[in-house]
Amino acid sequence: MNKLRRRLLLAALLPALPLAAHAAERISLDGPGWTFKPTLADKPEPVSIPHCWPADEKYRRYIGHALYEHDFQSPTLKPG
Repeated sequence: MNKLRRRLLLAALLPALPLAAHAAERISLDGPGWTFKPTLADKPEPVSIPHCWPADEKYRRYIGHALYEHDFQSPTLKPG
């Protein structure tokens, strides 16, 4: 890549750096408070994430869809 292209690319990306730094905040959703429900199950069961349902003997041979659910509070976003 020639010098002019590098400078143009740098000039285009510099204004986006503050946005990238702000978007880097992470929220962990690991831990308890999740429920797991295979499609054919009557009711969901509590699990902790990370969770590997094929490791559970009763779902080892299960083939189908399943649903993980968890309620959480979204952090307040700062305007701008």
